[in-house]
Amino acid sequence: MNPTRCFLLSSVGFLLALGATMLFSAGMWQGEARFYEQLHWMACGVLAGLAAGCVGPRPLARFHLPWMLYGLSLLLLVLVLVPSLAPEVNGARRWLWGMQPSEAAKPALILALASYCSKRLSGMGDWAQGFIRPGLLSLPAVALTFLEPDWGTAILLAIVAGVLMAIAGTPWRRLMLAALAGLVLFLAALHGDPVRIGRFLAFLDPERWKDTYAWQPWLGLLSLGRGGWLGVGLGKGLLKFGFVPEQHTDSILTLVGEETGFAGTSLVVAAFMTFVVCGLVIAWRAPDPFAQLLAAGITFWIGLQAFINIGVAVSALPNKGIPLPFVSYGGSSLVTSLACVGLLVGIEARTPSRSAREMGADGSGPRQCAGGSAVCR
Repeated sequence: MNPTRCFLLSSVGFLLALGATMLFSAGMWQGEARFYEQLHWMACGVLAGLAAGCVGPRPLARFHLPWMLYGLSLLLLVLVLVPSLAPEVNGARRWLWGMQPSEAAKPALILALASYCSKRLSGMGDWAQGFIRPGLLSLPAVALTFLEPDWGTAILLAIVAGVLMAIAGTPWRRLMLAALAGLVLFLAALHGDPVRIGRFLAFLDPERWKDTYAWQPWLGLLSLGRGGWLGVGLGKGLLKFGFVPEQHTDSILTLVGEETGFAGTSLVVAAFMTFVVCGLVIAWRAPDPFAQLLAAGITFWIGLQAFINIGVAVSALPNKGIPLPFVSYGGSSLVTSLACVGLLVGIEARTPSRSAREMGADGSGPRQCAGGSAVCR
C-alpha cells in the first residue's frame, strides 16, 4: 500500500476507534444506545467511503453530479427551515428526518466549487468569472446555514469556499474584501443576538461567567485539567456524569483529555495533522485540476473543523457547536466525512507514478500550472 494512503487510513482508523471508545465510556451514564448507533453509522460511512473510492472523482466531474448534489443539499437546507418539517432544538432548526443537511452541504459545496473552478482556471483572475460567480455559488449554502441558525458551520463553509477559490487563482485581495464584508454583516447580526454576545463574553472571561454562558467551556476545562498528563483511566472520568453538556458530541475532546490525559489529546492532534499532511500530498499529486481542488477542499474542511473543535475545547476559540470529525457522536457528520475519505483514497489510487508525473501523460514533459493558480492543468 502507498505510504500516503497507509498513513491517511491509519489516522482515520485511530480517530474512529478512539471515538467509539469514548462513546462507550460515556454510555456508562447515558446508556449504550449511542455507542451502538455510532457503530451502525460507522459501518454505513465505511460502505459510503468504499463506494466513493471505487467510483473516483472523474465520473463526478463527467456527469454533472456535483451540481445535482449541491442543488439537493440546498433543497434540504431550505426544508430544514420549515417549522412543520424540522423541530426546533435549543433555539435552532438543524435536523430534518434524522439528519443534518448542513453536514451534507459541506462536501456538496466543495464538489460544486471544484467543478466550477477546474474548468475556468485561466479566468480565475477576472472579477466576474473568478470572484463574483463562485462567490454567488457559495452564498446560498452559507446564508441558509446561517439562518438555521448554525453560525459556526456557516463560517466554516465560507472559509473553505474562500480557500478553494484562492487555490484556483482568485486574487487574495478580493477574497480579503469579501471577508471584510462578511465580518461587518456578522458583527451586525451579533449585535442583535444577546445569547451569542454572552458566549463571546464567556470566551473572554470564562471564570467570571462560569455559572451562566461559560458553564460548558468552564467544566470542559476542568475535565481536561483533571486528566493531567496520562489521564485518570478509560471509563474512570467523572465529569461525564451530567456535568459537561453535549460531551458525547461537540465536547468529546474534554472526555478524551480527562480519561487519557495530555498524551491522548496530543495523539488526537497528531492524527489530524497526519490526515492534513496526507490530504495535501494527495492534492498536490492529483492527476487533474478537479481532483486537485476536490482533495484540497476535503482536506482543508476536515482539518479546519478539527482545529475549531479543539480550539473551542481548550477555550482558545468561542463556542461554535461543531463536532470533532470521526470522533464525535453523529451519523450525518460521520457518514459524510468517511465518504470524503473514500474520495481522497480514490484520488490517490488514480494518481500516476512520480516518473509519469514528471514526464506528463504524453511524455512531452511535466505538467504546467495555469497562471496565478496553484492548480496544474
